Amino acid sequence: MSFRGRGTLFACALAGIAGTATAQPNVFVPGNPYGPPITPTNPGTPPAYLVGVVNTGDAVLTFDSITLSGADAGDFAVGTPLPTSLNPSASTNIYVLFDPDSAGEKTVSLDIATNDPDEPLRQVAISGVAVNNLTASQSGTAYFQLVEDMGTPVPYILEIDLSTGDRTLLSSDSAGSGPAFRDYEAGGVVVEDDDSLLALFGDVYRIDRTTGDRTVVSSDSVGSGPTLSSVRTRGLAIEPGGATAIVAVPDFATFLRVDLATGDRTVVSSGSVGTGPSPSGGFESVDIAPDGTIYACDLTNFFGPLFRIDPLTGDRTASLLPGPLYVYDLEVMDDGRVALGLFENQTGFYNHGTGMLEDVSGLFGESMFGTGGTLLGDGPYFEYSRSIGIGPESGRLFIGDGLIETLYRVDIATGDRAVVSSTDPLHPRGSGPAILGAYNVSHLAIDEPPSASVDGWARY
Repeated sequence: MSFRGRGTLFACALAGIAGTATAQPNVFVPGNPYGPPITPTNPGTPPAYLVGVVNTGDAVLTFDSITLSGADAGDFAVGTPLPTSLNPSASTNIYVLFDPDSAGEKTVSLDIATNDPDEPLRQVAISGVAVNNLTASQSGTAYFQLVEDMGTPVPYILEIDLSTGDRTLLSSDSAGSGPAFRDYEAGGVVVEDDDSLLALFGDVYRIDRTTGDRTVVSSDSVGSGPTLSSVRTRGLAIEPGGATAIVAVPDFATFLRVDLATGDRTVVSSGSVGTGPSPSGGFESVDIAPDGTIYACDLTNFFGPLFRIDPLTGDRTASLLPGPLYVYDLEVMDDGRVALGLFENQTGFYNHGTGMLEDVSGLFGESMFGTGGTLLGDGPYFEYSRSIGIGPESGRLFIGDGLIETLYRVDIATGDRAVVSSTDPLHPRGSGPAILGAYNVSHLAIDEPPSASVDGWARY
């Protein structure tokens, strides 16, 4: 099992009283003047700590050797090129790379041997905390539905290679042919059994995954039934069998069933169809369990109730989650749990069989910018778990964060996180167009081949 350490490095001088004799060199190491370690610019590059060295004497300082010592010396390395001399009042940096092979706190002594007569050996203690990071290497594709909000909203869909992190603009006003996306709100994206994509941008579109070409599946002019142009649509899921899809209309707390062959729309549940509570402001995201039960979350309710809707009768039941939490997105898993993307920058699991949270302490992945809760899981932080998806073959959880331009993969058992693709300067991965999108307008779909590989760990 290979391993890549990430964490904070610290340094302090172990010894030394600077000499002040005339016409002699003097080695001086200031205490951590450069802050935290440099973040790697490429995956596989270890973080580095800069140790500043200043010659405060009035003669040339000569470096005899620069080495590492201590039990954990093998987890660190001295970067090159190494300085050989320093003129009076001059300074230089020595790079100490942190590249551990196991978890835990690591310490090392940087030993700087010079011609300083008062202190021929200057030792600097450096420590780092190594944490597990999941490998981001696996086969498959993610489809990230976004709306770039940089003055003029631009709806588009990115295709992301789960193995390399490379990004391709699949479909937008400038990619693929066919009708333009009607609405500037990202309503949902799902993969059909025939390898096409369904996307909801006001109307329902089918997208060719090779060309990005678009055709309208259901709209006011395609199919019959309730109109779409006069309402917001914010939720899309395919029902078992693949012939129909469910679309949520949040303004009227309504669910529509869309025939994917004809585009016809019928009401499944609304204020006049089905019984039970209605959301305070409309349903935000939709997914469907293997037994056909529809699940949706009410974003506008501060306590974030999760709703179940009977697909035959339209009857609704609500389960109040412990709050205050906004639920942004949800994905139903094969084992009966529902993964929730929460406002508090966490992701948790809800057991739909009992109507209770399976384990409140099981919330994991909280952002360093969040409030409350306990940070669980290792790896790079996300800021908003606005878009989540489940790998159909691997069972891995994926989190799309359009605000900090990153797609993450999460180990469900531990909460450990890895960067799959990112244009964020803190952990860039993959090439191609930037992941630009307001955090409240994005959705995610994952497609994996049957042989999707998720084994092992890798350095990152």
